[in-house]
Amino acid sequence: MLKTIDRINNPTQGCDTEPLLELRDLRTQFITPQSVVSAVDGVSLSIRPGQTMALVGESGSGKSVTALSILRLFNRGDKVKISGQALWRNRQGEVIDLLALQENELRTFRGREIGFVFQDPGASLNPVFTIGAQIRETLEIHQSNEDSSLLAIQLLRDVGIADPDRRINAFPHQLSGGMRQRVMLAMTLACQPRFLIADEPTTALDVTIQAQMMRLLSEIQEKHNMAMLFITHDLALVSQIADRVAVMYAGQVVETGSVHELTNRPKHPYTKALLDCRPIRLYKDDGPDERILIPIKGRPPRSGDVSMGCRFAPRCNAQKDICMQNPISLEIFSGAESVRCLRWRDL
Repeated sequence: MLKTIDRINNPTQGCDTEPLLELRDLRTQFITPQSVVSAVDGVSLSIRPGQTMALVGESGSGKSVTALSILRLFNRGDKVKISGQALWRNRQGEVIDLLALQENELRTFRGREIGFVFQDPGASLNPVFTIGAQIRETLEIHQSNEDSSLLAIQLLRDVGIADPDRRINAFPHQLSGGMRQRVMLAMTLACQPRFLIADEPTTALDVTIQAQMMRLLSEIQEKHNMAMLFITHDLALVSQIADRVAVMYAGQVVETGSVHELTNRPKHPYTKALLDCRPIRLYKDDGPDERILIPIKGRPPRSGDVSMGCRFAPRCNAQKDICMQNPISLEIFSGAESVRCLRWRDL
């Protein structure tokens, strides 16, 4: 029996004003023979129905581990300690802590309520089964529908795969990278989840296919009113799809805000540095155009090897002695924005 934490007291209040998923002080540690590595350190996020939250940052910042922690999708051999809360609001308005569920209880949420599109579809699809068999398996496990073959074909059609009646009998290696990603999306949509986690779904695609995938995600989200956590390191994609953005660095969220505010008026030096990494085109009257970018000096710290104060301070051009003395808390301002920096007002 699932235990609920609370319930919406006002039945007339719109569900869209309440978070569908809320992370509170999420912490994930990997326990190794040599040490305990903190990959996620106190992440708090809130996502409403139909809203897209983009989670951005360099590789190794903890984005994917944050997503995997929500549904505890780690290898069985991994020794992982997860704490905090992942509060899920079900269709009846009850709030359930996903991190407090037993494995058999959590299994009912995977796929049916929360879908997951992984970065590499080639590693996610089983190479010895046709894509039709894999989609039908998803439908039969979660929906027990006798027309699973017809539904599988319709799902392939919905995600833009041409000639789905023929493609349904294809094996993964017979499809391009973009088509395999569409198949993964079709499998995810088979159960009509209310929440979608997309972990860098366009990284392995070329620019043209990437644009098609972004349009497809937007159309599907609007059609089904899905909430989405979109993980990426590409800030150009963020402005296309996201409503809100959370920036991660060394396992912590360092800034959150609306996509417009964060991309036009960033507060944290790391967010500014990420935006400066985008190539800027300089137009010349007397010669060829040039593109310049400003790289971030240094490299991100290894997990567990962080400074006492601001974790970005060793790479920050604006750091002072005070930045290195004590841990920096996340300061909330303007109601829905936050920043983890002592000097953001001066900067």
